[in-house]
Amino acid sequence: MPKHLPTFKHLLHSSQQVQRTDTKSEKSVNDLLSSSRNARPRDVPPHLNGTSTNERVWAPSPIASTCGTSGIGGLVEVENGGVHPAEILRRNNIAHRQASRSVAGPAPPPSWRPSQSSSSTTDIAPGHAHATRSPQPITTWQLKLSTSLLSNSPITQSNTLVEHCLRTVLRYLEDDQPILYSPEEGNSDEPEESYTLGEILREQIPYLSLHLRSSLLHTASLLPSTSQHRLSDKSILAISSDPPPDRPGLTFGDGLRESDKQNQDDGIGIGNDWDAPSISEPTLTHLSLTLHSSPQSILPRIPNLSSITSLNLGYSTLPSDLDRLVSVLPAGLRELSLVGTTFGGKVISEDGLRRGFGTLGRKLIVLKILDLSFPRFELTPKILEGLLLPGKTKLPSLRVLGLRGLKEDGANLERSVVDGITKCDHGGTDCIQGVNKMKKEVVELLRNSGRSKYVESIW
Repeated sequence: MPKHLPTFKHLLHSSQQVQRTDTKSEKSVNDLLSSSRNARPRDVPPHLNGTSTNERVWAPSPIASTCGTSGIGGLVEVENGGVHPAEILRRNNIAHRQASRSVAGPAPPPSWRPSQSSSSTTDIAPGHAHATRSPQPITTWQLKLSTSLLSNSPITQSNTLVEHCLRTVLRYLEDDQPILYSPEEGNSDEPEESYTLGEILREQIPYLSLHLRSSLLHTASLLPSTSQHRLSDKSILAISSDPPPDRPGLTFGDGLRESDKQNQDDGIGIGNDWDAPSISEPTLTHLSLTLHSSPQSILPRIPNLSSITSLNLGYSTLPSDLDRLVSVLPAGLRELSLVGTTFGGKVISEDGLRRGFGTLGRKLIVLKILDLSFPRFELTPKILEGLLLPGKTKLPSLRVLGLRGLKEDGANLERSVVDGITKCDHGGTDCIQGVNKMKKEVVELLRNSGRSKYVESIW
């Protein structure tokens, strides 16, 4: 049989079709990536990011006529004022060549330059960009800067046995897990009393000496905001409290003899020792309340608040009504640190801040050191004018004014503190010029305030 004749072998198989189960094959990684790219809108090309918003970029229309150049949305738009992408690319190349000639070394690539936000991101106004950022954690170094100008702050040497003991106390001072049960004998119906390590430590801390309690409070104030051992209000009150008397019911006359009582009634003897020097116990003079959310609520509860002469409220949240804080501050303050403070609650205006700082200046007439460095609010010359003018009635005893981290518009500098050096992120020339202008305004403000003594401003 010739090979070219058909064999009809395709008719030999069964007439019943075999039912096949078509399983869908899983998409590969490349298929998933390509589908995700096609699903989202494309970003603007890099050479179009720097274009002005007033320019209308030409784009070919999807509907075109057979003539090519005279279609709807064709090159006629370029003739009517549209900018061709090739022209924008040419301008970009010229700007890049000019940048390479104006700086030492090769010019940075266009991707490093600030560009418009892409279509996949959310547009944020430049004036409110700092408000939407997540707050950066406050470090120990920043808290040390808040107390650097205060001369009355306790100094605790590092890597000593005392420091390790204080940190151990801070570790367990907020421990609320029960460790001891003491049921009363014979009273099985009564519930068991539980004690925690934090309660025991808070009961025994007032019996420490004054310098140890002051060092403990100072060490706790330097803990960063991310630390789990930050003190609560009850622990701060326990540290600042004096130990209870051994015999609470004992008064001055209970331990006297009958003869002494008679002499006291007659006006002679120990009852008439008015010229004898009174022996008083030492009290706490420095108080650190860093990173506190409501200092105006805890200050009235501090025992012997009138004896506080140095107060550190670094990176705390002040009330929007500053008069609430000023009303509870002790009038005998000589040193006050408001480094990195911010205002909570409703938005406060510049006039409201000026009135609040004016009240602060009228009350603290013996204040010598005031630190307003690195403010997290807009500290303008108008606010400083309400604080310092006139010099005879507002802060008349001021000698040192800390204004580190300020620039021309009064806002806080975006900085990176490395080894104690503050750097500007927006270029050195503009930063230095802004600081110099702010310095001149503050110097003239202090000179015209009518003060009898020189005030040193620290930048």
